[in-house]
Amino acid sequence: MRRGSQMATIDLNSDVGESFGRWSLGNDLAMFNSVSSANVACGFHAGDPSVIRRTCREAAAAGVVSGAHVGYRALAGFGRRFMDISPTELADDVVYQIGALQALAAVEGARVQYVKPHGGLYNAIVTHTALISAALSRVCPDVLYALFTVFVAVYATKELGMTTGDVLAAILIGSAFQLFLIPAGGALTDRFNRRMVYGIAAAATAAWIQVFFLIIQGRSEVMLIIGVVLGLALHAFMYGPQAAYITEQFPARLRYAGRSLAYTLAGVIGGAVAPLIFTALSAASGNWYLIAGYLLLASIVTIVGLAIGRNPQPEADLRLLPNDDAQESHA
Repeated sequence: MRRGSQMATIDLNSDVGESFGRWSLGNDLAMFNSVSSANVACGFHAGDPSVIRRTCREAAAAGVVSGAHVGYRALAGFGRRFMDISPTELADDVVYQIGALQALAAVEGARVQYVKPHGGLYNAIVTHTALISAALSRVCPDVLYALFTVFVAVYATKELGMTTGDVLAAILIGSAFQLFLIPAGGALTDRFNRRMVYGIAAAATAAWIQVFFLIIQGRSEVMLIIGVVLGLALHAFMYGPQAAYITEQFPARLRYAGRSLAYTLAGVIGGAVAPLIFTALSAASGNWYLIAGYLLLASIVTIVGLAIGRNPQPEADLRLLPNDDAQESHA
């Protein structure tokens, strides 16, 4: 396939070097005729020194790039079982495996060009990163919603002297707009980059909250309505794609459990405590500056969560879903 003046290429990849002693697994020589890169087992989940060296030699002869297929120290389970070991021990094990492969590859005039986790280690990395990303992505929309539906009502009536009716009218109008904007936000991110739209809304929230508190100081009902409507509109463009984004972070077999846990964690660190934090900050400072700072921090947390998460192309989602477990089964 040609794009402009450049030729697009596809890297075909396979796991190799998984034999051990007298036990032979797979036909690596035949595989080298079809792939461009090979994940060489490093002895912890499969392979032994002789197998590793031979695999590096055969891969180099076939012009195939070698990578370190590092895994848990679990030959009996082929590295597919999760092992709860300390981060330091895991880092040492990974460095050990990469070093062993580098040394044996160097003997054959080859070099290790990448690293790919195997089996249980791969799944642990994907799942833990996914859970962190999913939970953090919810913090800003949860805190923002608590601000505009709970704290603003208290702040506007007690600190600004506005009537309860004015505040409720602003919240009801903003909620009415959300009935249309939440599905619109979801539909928009189905057509465009989901993470980008979500992130832009989170960044805009950090900026808008500063403006919001400034414009409502005049105690104008119109400005309060405008401020709440725009604030809840930004919430809609995060809440609309939220379920799809969080679901996409997890491998297919973990989607429902992962999403449920992410929602629970986000509820604890985000929306559940937000009204309490708003009240405490307001009482401590007597003004809105710390409130705005808290929402700025929530926006940053969400942007970081989005940055470390998966970002599948929306139009390819349905094609990618069946492959998640297939990729894991061969990892």
